[in-house]
Amino acid sequence: MKTIKLIYKLGIILLLSGCLNIACDWSYKEIHIDQESKDYCLYAKGSYWIYQDSASHAIDSNVIEYPVSYTFSRSRENGCKCETFKFGILSFVDDTTLLHGFMLTTSSADPELLKPCLLEAEETKYHNGEIGETFPDIKGDFVLYAKNNNYQINGKTYTNVKIFKYSGPDKDVEKTFYWAKHIGLIREEIYKDSTVSIRNLIKYKVKPYNQ
Repeated sequence: MKTIKLIYKLGIILLLSGCLNIACDWSYKEIHIDQESKDYCLYAKGSYWIYQDSASHAIDSNVIEYPVSYTFSRSRENGCKCETFKFGILSFVDDTTLLHGFMLTTSSADPELLKPCLLEAEETKYHNGEIGETFPDIKGDFVLYAKNNNYQINGKTYTNVKIFKYSGPDKDVEKTFYWAKHIGLIREEIYKDSTVSIRNLIKYKVKPYNQ
């Protein structure tokens, strides 16, 4: 009889534990990626961008050759249910092919402010903050410098351009990223050791991602 009562009590405990887990799962705060960030950063398989170095004229082709993956699950970083899109971009430079992993996510967002949404690769390349807001990056700081600008490259004018400035932790490297809505990254500047490296977009074809 004691054994039966013990089994019964254990069953009740396990049942309550399962219910509590479900309740907790329901209570997770949800942080979604805003549409504007998708308009700047998220594109489907088959999209490509071709860049040219302003000094050497070397060509760098970037292609999304694999389907974009999507998850909406609890993040270990903030404890919330967060959206994440992952995609790989193949970069062809001279005779070298590199695969770069990108992630558009809210997994590190502040659970109260519900931001930022970040596009990350080896470093942060985009966020959805306001002008002057700096979000700490693993390797430095990343701030939105300007937005809603027009910017001209090789005689072509791009509209709704956001400009981000990155500064390394030791101020040994600085980068500037130019993002155009519905197009993606149109220009990248790298300042390091008194040298400047600039890549400009010269051709592109983008396909909007439909979830």
